[in-house]
Amino acid sequence: MRITLLCNCGLAVECSGAVLLVDVPNGSAPPFYRLPADAWQRIVERQPPYDRLAGIYITHQHSDHCDLDALRAFQRRWPDVPCLLPSEETPRGSVGLGPFTVEYEAFPHAPIPNPPPHRVTWIRAGERCIYLAADAALEPEAHRAFLRGRKADAAFFNAMYLSRPDTRRLLREAAAQCYIYHMPREGEGREIWAKCRRNLERYPEELAQVSVLGNYPTVLEFPEANLL
Repeated sequence: MRITLLCNCGLAVECSGAVLLVDVPNGSAPPFYRLPADAWQRIVERQPPYDRLAGIYITHQHSDHCDLDALRAFQRRWPDVPCLLPSEETPRGSVGLGPFTVEYEAFPHAPIPNPPPHRVTWIRAGERCIYLAADAALEPEAHRAFLRGRKADAAFFNAMYLSRPDTRRLLREAAAQCYIYHMPREGEGREIWAKCRRNLERYPEELAQVSVLGNYPTVLEFPEANLL
């Protein structure tokens, strides 16, 4: 399995030659960066590795996670590619997309006015598993209820999960390796980066398995579990 961070929260997950896109395409919401136009063009033209696109999955319809106009245009051009958007009518479910199994459940968004339907997600890719918290509220017990004791190979949370003892404990429980994503580029969003670094420096033992992703593209490799 290979995971590529394409933009601030946009991921391309590759498994068995197929690709699942998560929160791609996204729009502009400074200081969070959008998917570069040339990267989206390669996807639209179905250039490798996107010639075997298993689907597009959206956690919620905020502009920094979803450019709905671009997504609709893509659907018109490529109606064979499943595009999964959250709705209040489907608060939970599981769907197979090629070699991927995507399990999702409604979960409160971090406190904001008029939050959209929002999901946390468990993705099985071959023998590997990923947990995506997206913009989930700081509710560790609700995460644990969804995870049901499962531990992912990789989990993706945003930086606010570094700030509390109970959420730092959740990071250790959720995955062998946790990634802080949905970050501004390094050198931008100074307050967010300062808080993130401060927590990493204060709690090095608690956050030993945590890495921060602030540049793109960033490629993460996870060899199949049965390989020696």
